[in-house]
Amino acid sequence: MNNDITNEVVSGKPTVLANARELIAGKTRFESKEIQAIYASEDLVSYQINVQYDLDATPTTQNITGNFSRSQVDIKTSDPVDDATNEVAMRLIDASNVLQNELVISSTKYNQIEPGLLLKHKHKYWHLHTCRNCSGTGQNKCGICSGSGETICYKCFGSSKIPCDNSGCVNGRVNCNVCYGKGSTSHQVAYQTSYSEYYNGSYHTRYRTEYRTEYQLCRFCSYGKVSCVKCSGTAKINCQICYATGRLSCHKCAGSGIEACQPCDGSGEVGLSTWVDVHITNQNFSLNTPDGTPNDVLNMIEKEGLHGLPSISENFNFVKTILDSQNSILATYYGEFRVARQDVICKVESAHLIAYGNDLRWWSLDGIIERLLQDDLNVLLSTIVESSKDGIFSCRIDHLLENLKNIFSSEINIDIIESTLSDKNVIRYREAVSDEYAKNVKQGMQVALRRVHLRSAKRSAWMTPLIGSVFGISVWAFEGAMWAAISTIIVFPFSLILHKLSIRKLLTNIFGQAKYTNRVIYLSGKFNVIRNALFLLSIPSVILSIGMGFGLPEKQPLTVNELSHVIPLFFSEILAPKSNLYTQLINKGNPPALPRRQ
Repeated sequence: MNNDITNEVVSGKPTVLANARELIAGKTRFESKEIQAIYASEDLVSYQINVQYDLDATPTTQNITGNFSRSQVDIKTSDPVDDATNEVAMRLIDASNVLQNELVISSTKYNQIEPGLLLKHKHKYWHLHTCRNCSGTGQNKCGICSGSGETICYKCFGSSKIPCDNSGCVNGRVNCNVCYGKGSTSHQVAYQTSYSEYYNGSYHTRYRTEYRTEYQLCRFCSYGKVSCVKCSGTAKINCQICYATGRLSCHKCAGSGIEACQPCDGSGEVGLSTWVDVHITNQNFSLNTPDGTPNDVLNMIEKEGLHGLPSISENFNFVKTILDSQNSILATYYGEFRVARQDVICKVESAHLIAYGNDLRWWSLDGIIERLLQDDLNVLLSTIVESSKDGIFSCRIDHLLENLKNIFSSEINIDIIESTLSDKNVIRYREAVSDEYAKNVKQGMQVALRRVHLRSAKRSAWMTPLIGSVFGISVWAFEGAMWAAISTIIVFPFSLILHKLSIRKLLTNIFGQAKYTNRVIYLSGKFNVIRNALFLLSIPSVILSIGMGFGLPEKQPLTVNELSHVIPLFFSEILAPKSNLYTQLINKGNPPALPRRQ
């Protein structure tokens, strides 16, 4: 479909010309009339997506018993496995129809059918025969008690006796309660002892009663042991689990001696049940294009990818499904996407623009954006070269700022630089500009911003020694030379703040809008262009600090009365530098008189 397009909207849809003009007006400082339409054409490129679904229709077999719960649709047969196998081919055809009916629905996407159950079985084939294990009775002799209904007691192992559990019973004997197992008892025996006692000038014999312990064999036990009362010295007692019978009722058959047959679950019948479920095990996507499709269109398709084309297509519909082989179904989709071409004139040169998709994504702008932006970049580069000849003390930055304004007025330049500085380092608007242009604009803006900061610092560098001198002399007047030198260094952060405010004011006056000023300051930080300016601003502070530390004399602090005369004298010396300020400051005593101006 070819059209001679001069309007920006055709059939209610935006054209390549409209998008190009919108890009120029929205992302550059130029107007949309910079390009003029010549001729336009539009085609619908067709393609085909095939989705192959791999199916699994293997019969599922399950062992059943006479307790099998069957429905009315289940089929009794002599060989369930063979009958289910013969049904596989028909089940695959049914699955193909089910899948096609699902894909015909417009709300079902081409990639929405995922692997899983596709078609559930309608019935089961089953067969039962008499259980050989129980001969159809459903019961067998208990395997634990062998049909007796009883088992040996697990506690006494059939002996009906267990070891005596009385505390301290050993082989039927326990400790005697009288001698506590010692075998002897003890008692106290009294006896008299004599001793001498001195009184009334002579010794006299006296007597007192004392006690000793005597031992004798215990008459209630033998060597401290007696027979255990609980087991009567036998060391055995009756088992309480089996009540001294040695037998217990079988826990498996509950004493009946029979149990349900396990193979048939007590039903007396065993057999098989078989059915066929169809599952999708895998899906494979493939893309086909007609013969003779242009190479640039093939590259568009490769860029978007198979799964990206449906979303940008004008038409995308399901066509059909076919049983590709015994175990796979092939679903076919047909789609068309828009490829628009536009010939324009930009700066007296022709260009061929290409866009594709229902949203007209750019494939080629044929350098028209770069052609417009290149002039601003060339002027900036020329200005940078000329500014390098201005001399080391040059402070002129108006020409750099004016050219930077043109660069930053095209927002696409800022987007390009920010994208190159990002971690991904992916250039935005790659269809609009080349990598070489992106590199040049980044380097040009980096050099220009560095010189703007440096030359702005030259303009304000004189303020540092002026403020530092006033502040340092004031501190020296009270504290001496050392503190005056230290205080001068403290002035540097203030000069840095003044520099930043000066830069922001310059950029705001040039760009007008705060968003552009903030983005330029952000890029300055990324480019690290303020380093040289910081070095230049720090030099006066360092020199002034050294000069005050070594140049000012060490002296006692001035009094308030002296200071009231020194400060006016200091400023008069700035206006009349031929007088000797240091001599008058050192002569501490009578305050120096102020010189008279002729």
